[in-house]
Amino acid sequence: MLTRTEKFFLQNVVAKQLSEMGIDREDILERIDVLTDEELATLSHKMEQMPAGAGVIEVIGIVFLVLLILELVGVTDIFKKI
Repeated sequence: MLTRTEKFFLQNVVAKQLSEMGIDREDILERIDVLTDEELATLSHKMEQMPAGAGVIEVIGIVFLVLLILELVGVTDIFKKI
């Protein structure tokens, strides 16, 4: 469990990092308020190494799978046109 001072410091560190990434100040405050002490400590030290989302390959794969499923159930007619 973090002390008030430690938590305040870590919140400021994380807020600064999120601000540098272009996140709105109000969104930053909302996000920080719901973090546990452990999450706050982890974010303050490892934010740059943490994944932010899927890469390009994963997105292309997911889109292809959705199109394939829609084609198989007869919703679309995409692959017959190619």
